[in-house]
Order: sequence, then C-alpha cells, then structure tokens
Amino acid sequence: MSRAWIRAKKMEFARDLLRDFCLATRDFTEIFAVYEATGSIDYHALRQLTGSVMNKGILWRLKDTSHLLLRSSSSPQPQYAEDARLDSFLDWALGYLFHEVVKIREDAHQHENYVPWVQSLQEQTLTPLERTHVASMVDVLGQTRESLAREIARVRRIIAECIALFPHVLRKYRDSPLLARFLFSQEALVQEIFGDQREVLVEIMYEDEPQLLYLLAAQSLRQGGWWEPARQALARAQALRPDCPLVLKESSCMDRLCAKHPAARRGAIA
Repeated sequence: MSRAWIRAKKMEFARDLLRDFCLATRDFTEIFAVYEATGSIDYHALRQLTGSVMNKGILWRLKDTSHLLLRSSSSPQPQYAEDARLDSFLDWALGYLFHEVVKIREDAHQHENYVPWVQSLQEQTLTPLERTHVASMVDVLGQTRESLAREIARVRRIIAECIALFPHVLRKYRDSPLLARFLFSQEALVQEIFGDQREVLVEIMYEDEPQLLYLLAAQSLRQGGWWEPARQALARAQALRPDCPLVLKESSCMDRLCAKHPAARRGAIA
C-alpha cells in the first residue's frame, strides 16, 4: 500500500476504527455476560470475532486499521510528539486486545471440548490409576477457568484504556464527515460503549465547536441523499449554534434543495 493511498483514506479509517471498536466491544460484553451467568463461553462467536488470515473477523480488521491509521514510519516533530505517543498507545492497546481475545478463544475451545468429556469420565467406574489421571485433568481444567477469568478481566481493562484514549486520538480527525456521521447516526451504540465518556469524547474532539459534529454529519447525509436524517442532524447543530455561519449556510443549502426536489421535503432517499 502506498503512503499516498493511506493518507487519502485516513478520514475513512478514523471512522472505521471507532465503528469496529464499538461493534467488537458490544460483542465482548454479550459473550462475557453469558459466560459469567452460565459458565459457558461461546467459542464460535469468539472465532467469528477474530477470524483467520483468509477470512478476517472484525477484531482482526480493527487491528489492521489501527496499524494503517496510527503507525508512522517518520519521526514526529516535537510539537506533535504527544499525539504520536497517544497514537502508539492506542495502537498497542488494540493489538494487545486482539491477541488477548485469541487466547480466550483457545481457552474457550479447551473448555467447550474437554470439560464435558472429563465430567462424563467422572461418572464412570474407573480404576484407581484412571481416577488419578482424571483428577489431574480436572485440576488443569480448573486452571483454564482461572485463566479465562484473568483474560476477561484484562480485556475489560484494555477496553477501558481504549475508551480513555480515543478522544485524544480522534481529535485530529474532527473534520471527517464520515466520522461525524457515524457519531450522529450511531449515537446509541457509542453511548452504550462509552457511557458517560461519550460526552468527554465529543468535548475533546470538537472543543468549543460542538455544532461541527452535527454540521458535518448533516452535510454527509445530505450528499448521500438521506434527507430526513440530514435535517435532524442540522437541527442539532442549529440548537447548539444557530448563528454559526457554516450552520446558516447549510440550512440555506437544505432549503434550496427542498424547494428544488419535492422528494427532499418528504424525507425520501435520492
């Protein structure tokens, strides 16, 4: 991949990074909740999350996107050194997350396949020698359960670190219409994953121009022909900064569009 291509795609990669992190984290939450409630961990769901070289799962793609977006081969200028380090921290955390989940997946495979077998052995009539070996295997399986608990705790801690890092990393991409559109259109998902840190994310990214999120989202949606969501996003921008020149300009553009195209007034898709 050429550096020029990577630079041209960075705004898109920023959107993909946040989107795939949110989707993967939602899947983790569901898998881990089931495990803690039932003692059963879904190996196949974990396998789907990670995927393989020939069929990468969302977590593998997240790792790859992170490397493309956040790694730099050149030495940063001193004034950008902190940004470069924060990029590296997030890239490291997302890579670590992938490899930690691979370990959980393998432990889940052991747990799914060997626990029922050993339990069935314990119900059989065994010789003293066989019982000695079964007892040893039960001990090993107990260690696997302990490993799962530790690995799940590490994944949750890494996710918390990522949530804290994302605002500082994504602020460089605050001008991305695709990122703004995701933050607006998938607000419920971002809220679910970030919790009270969602407001922090928006505050750090857009600083004293919170209307920029909704303005960019409105422009992106309008250009894609999604008239009604575009108007909703514009209304959010107007509520925040009704006198902002860029908001007024987008409002005028939307009015002209609605006057010219009746479908836009009905909220139809172009």
